[in-house]
Amino acid sequence: MQEPRTWRELLAAVIRDTKEKQRIANEMGVDPVTLTRWATHESSPRPRSLLNRLVEALPPHREQLIQLIRQEFPDALEDDPGSVFIDPVVKDVPPVLYARILEAHATVVESLRAWTIMNLVMQQLIRQLDPQHTGIAASIAQCQRPLPPQQKVTCLREVFLEKSQALTSVARRGYFLGAESLVGYAVTQCRPVVVQNLQEASDFVIPQALVSEARSAAAYPLQRAGQVAGALLIISTQRDYFLHGRQALIQNYAYLLSLAFRDDEFYDVKDIELRLMPSESIQNAYMATFNQRVNELLSQAERRGQPLTRREAEEQVIAAFLAAPLQQPSSEQPEQLPEQS
Repeated sequence: MQEPRTWRELLAAVIRDTKEKQRIANEMGVDPVTLTRWATHESSPRPRSLLNRLVEALPPHREQLIQLIRQEFPDALEDDPGSVFIDPVVKDVPPVLYARILEAHATVVESLRAWTIMNLVMQQLIRQLDPQHTGIAASIAQCQRPLPPQQKVTCLREVFLEKSQALTSVARRGYFLGAESLVGYAVTQCRPVVVQNLQEASDFVIPQALVSEARSAAAYPLQRAGQVAGALLIISTQRDYFLHGRQALIQNYAYLLSLAFRDDEFYDVKDIELRLMPSESIQNAYMATFNQRVNELLSQAERRGQPLTRREAEEQVIAAFLAAPLQQPSSEQPEQLPEQS
């Protein structure tokens, strides 16, 4: 079959199947005849936001459709003020989520508060960003608390992961991320960073264990009054996924996530000096013996009559690992800012 030269030709090929035509019309809220008129160039979508709904209704053709639509309507998918999000049903954070977050912040004990808020926010975020289960993963990287005599935050650590059902093999690894990473750049610059095509902008590291087929990514600092606690990283298996509407929605979720952190977990930007972190292979070897090292340290402290909490022991083991000479950087310090969309 000849490759379609326009989005109208692509639509015409798809709607030859009458059942598929009816399905698309139902999802878009238009008459099937309207789709035919678009395909035959008898009319054009009015308002332009209907093009966003068309893209959402055809996930298998998404990238090709976006490319072809932009040939005829260069700004329709991103700049239409009447449709800042592809699916008009999910433009905003649901009000009920705000209520649940505020309730958790007020009533959940401190030891469980962070996880509870992160879990509520991240589950809803994935549901809204990926209703078609095309492949989205979102992780939270928190600033690693410096231990004396260190005064600066030198890295972040992945503390939470949520994913869509399509990514069955993805698991949280607790990686350390530094100046080489997209989240690291977002934290030090204290602003969002979006990369629409990771294959063309490879200066920044995205953990391959998170998802090896990542095609686009966005990182948002988690901040409060000019201080930063970490960053939210979202990756998609599709290129050009982070249109302006999605970016606005993610920013609102990042604001909500800031409620998961205590006041003392936020740091002034001047106190954050991220280093390059070891490669994933080196970190994997370290993670394999992490619990053993922590247990040994707890036993030694007990024998000395100076018992530690498990959190204190974990922090000391991590500090020792981070203080070791860098054996194999995962990337050189990036020199260029990725393209912002």
